[in-house]
Amino acid sequence: GPRLGDIVIELNGVSKGFGERKLIENLDLSIPPGSIVGVIGPNGAGKSTLFRMILNEDSPDEGTIERIGEPGSDVVDHTATLHRALEYQPMSGFARNRHRPLAGDLFIIDEASMVDLSLMHSLLSAVPFTASLIVVGDIFQLPSVGPGTVLVDMGTIPPGTAQAVADWDEDKLGHRTFGQS
Repeated sequence: GPRLGDIVIELNGVSKGFGERKLIENLDLSIPPGSIVGVIGPNGAGKSTLFRMILNEDSPDEGTIERIGEPGSDVVDHTATLHRALEYQPMSGFARNRHRPLAGDLFIIDEASMVDLSLMHSLLSAVPFTASLIVVGDIFQLPSVGPGTVLVDMGTIPPGTAQAVADWDEDKLGHRTFGQS
């Protein structure tokens, strides 16, 4: 299909809550092609809700979300383990790599606390240079079995690279909400 423009996903003033509990409040976020964005937060912070909205499986209470492929082009939603997506072969390793990259413009990796350094290296090698990667997880969840703390280390990404951050709003809501950084 045709290549992406300047933006893969754009959220403008997005808010979402359940009853009295506000999970996402006035979130503005632009994800350009080729970017890597980390969304890190504890259970119940709204990470999965955010991505259900991005995938059009849920809608925001307020604000707008513009997604790749809208209007009228093909958007393919594939859910797979990283090993399956990278076509792991027991005798030879991953079939998907820089010589045979994954097809797509946007990749969302959930439960990234379980991804070790070797698997993340293989994933980054297989993601096309022009694609965007969103890494989602809770640093306090299950760690990787192999070496490395990739999700924890993403916290050292220079400011401006990871745009979505959890803002602490204990006085108002008593829990974390996603908001503008």
